[in-house]
Amino acid sequence: MRRQNSTDRRLQQPNSYMRSMMSILTAVIVALGTILGFVIQSFKRVHRGYAKHQVVKYHRVPCSPLTAHRLS
Repeated sequence: MRRQNSTDRRLQQPNSYMRSMMSILTAVIVALGTILGFVIQSFKRVHRGYAKHQVVKYHRVPCSPLTAHRLS
């Protein structure tokens, strides 16, 4: 079995600068995910309200002209 020297240990363990950069990057990614989730949720809510007030369009012609006029 080979003995580890200080160079091997340095390569295996990230230094404090890398750890701090990784934690900052993780925090930024989490913040962006939270903001993106909020934007998507708001968009869904607006779209749901807009879709409720849409006029219903029928592809098949109704039975009578009176019904066609009423539904158009």
